[in-house]
Amino acid sequence: MATVTRADERRRKIKMVAPPTGGELLLCLDPSTTRTGYAAFTATADIEDAGYFTPRRGDDVLTRIRTQCEDLESWLQARRRGRRLGPVIIESPSGHVAAWLRRKTRGAPPQGLDLYGAAFGAIWWACIDACCRVMVVPATTWTRGTSKRKRRAAIAMSYPQYRSAVQPASGRRAFVDAGGDMADAIGLGLWAFGRWSLAAHG
Repeated sequence: MATVTRADERRRKIKMVAPPTGGELLLCLDPSTTRTGYAAFTATADIEDAGYFTPRRGDDVLTRIRTQCEDLESWLQARRRGRRLGPVIIESPSGHVAAWLRRKTRGAPPQGLDLYGAAFGAIWWACIDACCRVMVVPATTWTRGTSKRKRRAAIAMSYPQYRSAVQPASGRRAFVDAGGDMADAIGLGLWAFGRWSLAAHG
């Protein structure tokens, strides 16, 4: 899933942000109105932290977005102590609507797509306001049409710590990462390291 070829490089002319160096972290974010998945990588592509910024489900959508931004700001402030902030890569809405959702809405723009854009914009601004080096990547650029289920399964196979964190346990009724938010944040980071590796050996 994270493999990058030279054909990909020619097809997707995206200017990459500089990779993390030394003690910096790469932070990858998958925003939404319900929760934002995140993954933090060291400069050697090891996962240091991953999870969600999760607001209260009963709050209205704008309050949920604001809460996620506040949680992100707190996370950035905590990581700033004793180390430099590295680059941040954020998945942006691609403008593509899944086939099942087009059928459900009979071709009309699905309700909530504009609010997803608002969540992305708020997360983007929180990172800019924290003086991070920010890069935006459309979802379809790095996923290349792979379904969420397959992306999540690939991450679970590669990272036991992800699998143990999200798989159902006794007393837990549902898969924790059912929406694939954390998996997508991890996958976005792996895609970025693949691009940097290709550029370094090109």
